[in-house]
Amino acid sequence: MSPEDEKPRGLTRERLVAAALDLVNHHGLDGLAMRALADRLDVKAASLYWHVRDRDELLELLAESLLEGVRRPRATGGWREAVLATAESLRRQVARQKDAGKILLEVPDAVRRSDVFADLHANLERAGLSSGEAGDVALMLMNYVIGADQPVEEPAAKSGGTASINIDSGSRGVVLRAGPPGMQTLTRVPHDQSAAAPAVIVHGTVVVRRLRGVGRGELELNPGRAWTFKVQAPTWNTVLDVGGLDVRG
Repeated sequence: MSPEDEKPRGLTRERLVAAALDLVNHHGLDGLAMRALADRLDVKAASLYWHVRDRDELLELLAESLLEGVRRPRATGGWREAVLATAESLRRQVARQKDAGKILLEVPDAVRRSDVFADLHANLERAGLSSGEAGDVALMLMNYVIGADQPVEEPAAKSGGTASINIDSGSRGVVLRAGPPGMQTLTRVPHDQSAAAPAVIVHGTVVVRRLRGVGRGELELNPGRAWTFKVQAPTWNTVLDVGGLDVRG
């Protein structure tokens, strides 16, 4: 059956988004492939492109769906209570969907377009911030909540074996450097970040990920471990400060 024939069979953006989120729930964001999604919907992969240009647009739709599902608290009490209630609603929504944080961090523009951002912005203006300041703080708060389930610290292995760094495709604005002597974790963020943590631990490998639109991130590496580095693809403004590190291979 051709994509033209499949289009009127009920394949809508809503069905596509629901199936994609279900696929992510079962296989994680890494398992979200257009062919796998087509199989789940029992259509040909070409049919999906009636509704989305590519995987990036699909991620935008997923992000928008997740943010639209955030319950908007009633406008009672002061600005502080409203901000905390909105942040808690966002946290609950992120917790309900596997890899929701990863999806939202991939599409920062969707975060800024959301009603959640608008509500936070309005309440922070009520607190006396200028429009620009309110926008910056709202984005910082949302990124903090969204990134809270993305662990970057992991206990250092007692064996002292070689650890691996994979620098993800398109990563930008990340500085990697040696941490202090006696560091007890494999990696750590050296100070409070206004954006999400710049790396995740996947099966013992530190994956430095994309930080699009959220400024610069810093990551300290345990100087007591040997490290190997693998650059997956071109990066932008990603700095490797290897002084004090035992780099292998």
